[in-house]
Amino acid sequence: MKPVSSSEIQAKCYHCGETCEQESLVFDDRRFCCQGCKLVYEVLSQNDLCEYYQMESTPGKSQKANSSFKNRFDYLDDSEVIQKLLDFKDEKESHITFYIPLIHCASCIWLLENLFQINKSIFGSRVDFVKKKVQIKFSHEQISLKEVVTLLSTLGYEPKINLSDLDHKTKNSIDRKTLTKLGVAGFCFGNMMLF
Repeated sequence: MKPVSSSEIQAKCYHCGETCEQESLVFDDRRFCCQGCKLVYEVLSQNDLCEYYQMESTPGKSQKANSSFKNRFDYLDDSEVIQKLLDFKDEKESHITFYIPLIHCASCIWLLENLFQINKSIFGSRVDFVKKKVQIKFSHEQISLKEVVTLLSTLGYEPKINLSDLDHKTKNSIDRKTLTKLGVAGFCFGNMMLF
């Protein structure tokens, strides 16, 4: 059997598990395939949330494609867009629900439900694993919706926001099935009273 040389052994990214290039980034004696993966690790490390990596080996997704968020979420500065996206808003706090297709394991749930440890302006978050949705409650006086989305994207959980669905969300949709059931129940009740 031929011994494996050190050049044949390829390092894996500590965050996402992808094979690292020769010029891979090293931080805290860990290798990363890109600046995005390194940034996610730095954010988690600074907030004492590295338990994320103990739940599953290489739980994160590669951040190679998501390295620049600079002007990507500028549309979230528009107050009309914000009003249509929010589920609830009062004087102090706002609630919003995001669809995040990259939720895939217990580490994802743990990280998303601990957002309040990364940013104190976020009061809480709740993940619906089956629907791949997360509801976030935050102080809109201290953090903007754009900053919340940027934080999620930095961590590797970019929400899918479809602006074409905004008009449909604001319209009150009538549940026809429930109305039909209510009508049948009323008809039956009326007949019973006649007898």
